[in-house]
Amino acid sequence: GSAAAGRIRAKTGSLRNSRALAGFADAGAASDQHTLTFAYIANQTNLNTDANLKVQDQLALGLVSYPQGTTLAQLAPQ
Repeated sequence: GSAAAGRIRAKTGSLRNSRALAGFADAGAASDQHTLTFAYIANQTNLNTDANLKVQDQLALGLVSYPQGTTLAQLAPQ
């Protein structure tokens, strides 16, 4: 499993051409852990499911390693 395994509690959702993921992430080291609340929504007419899942995985890894992990610029759409 990844570093995010067991540290993300989230719900996926979809409606027509939109996909969403929202929930909670346990961030930081075990000795200084805090809970982050997040929501991710992708709204696109030709949404690529594999690309969307990859972004969700990257988001999860970035959240659990916050504040040392992924920057907001790295999470932005490419």
